[in-house]
Amino acid sequence: MLRIGLTGGIGSGKTTVSKKFQTLFNIPVIDADEINRDLLTRERSAYTEIVAAFGHAILTHNGDIDRRLLRQQIFSDSQSRHTLEAILHPRIRAEISRQMSTLTSPYVLVVVPLLVELNMQDQFDRILVISTDVRHQVTRVSERDACSQQDVSKIIASQIKPAQRIQHADDVIENNGDLTRLDQQIQDLHEKYMVLST
Repeated sequence: MLRIGLTGGIGSGKTTVSKKFQTLFNIPVIDADEINRDLLTRERSAYTEIVAAFGHAILTHNGDIDRRLLRQQIFSDSQSRHTLEAILHPRIRAEISRQMSTLTSPYVLVVVPLLVELNMQDQFDRILVISTDVRHQVTRVSERDACSQQDVSKIIASQIKPAQRIQHADDVIENNGDLTRLDQQIQDLHEKYMVLST
């Protein structure tokens, strides 16, 4: 099975692209963000470690981790970010491996926003980068997450530069609003991956 690591900056369209592969071609998708969200629930061991590290101030009145508060904290303080990453990333890697081991499809897409930053390239056969203009990123994220453009710009600034990400790419999809072109790029890559997987 061909393992495709899909990455891109915030608001680049990783979810849109991966869902198109899933719905058009029935390709399985493993999403690191979904695994991350699951790890933050009270039933998981990461919850206890995160609350111990960050305090009860990051909890909602129901006792759930307030993901928005936590995100604000880690993007304004690099030490907090490193602390959270040390708790979550080994668990995310282990769960990705576990899910991949259950699949029998020709190829799988694994969506990892911080794939390059975490040096996870060696876990995949190919790296697919979703590239988009910064203005599209800011607009998409501020509308999606109901947050200020200033907050989105901070997150973008904390991520590696798009050119650095593309240096590691085997394949690139340009996602700047032209849906017909986006669909064609996805079709072309699907055909390419089917050939490579045989």
